[in-house]
Amino acid sequence: METLTIELPAKLAFAVRKAAAEEAFASPEAFVADLLAQWHNDADAERLEWLRAAIREGDESGPDISLEELDAQLRATIERARAAHA
Repeated sequence: METLTIELPAKLAFAVRKAAAEEAFASPEAFVADLLAQWHNDADAERLEWLRAAIREGDESGPDISLEELDAQLRATIERARAAHA
């Protein structure tokens, strides 16, 4: 295990010690470690939900097309835009 020393304002240090005691953690260090683990899990859950939403959006956007079809559509759009501005 690695030791990391941090400085906290007195009010925050008191809050950490108090919360650790109230939640029956073995130490303030254990309390902070648990908070960090929860924060990491929450971040993972947010990324997973973002990914699920992106997949859902892709599924709902219509049928798949090949890169060749996409390229052809983009080229046609560009040509139409050029013709409209000529």
